[in-house]
Amino acid sequence: MFTIITFIFFLRAIGDFKYLGFTKKIKNTNFSKYDTALYTPLCLYLGLIFMISWIF
Repeated sequence: MFTIITFIFFLRAIGDFKYLGFTKKIKNTNFSKYDTALYTPLCLYLGLIFMISWIF
């Protein structure tokens, strides 16, 4: 269960190469600014927390 959640959060943090995550190309909308500032770091943090709880 934790492995699936971990991969989902890491994939969300990496993004879809267009609208989401660290690899997005469209960066001038309000959503992309909030995504960069809040959502992507939150997903990365949650992915790390779930990975740590999965390992230990």
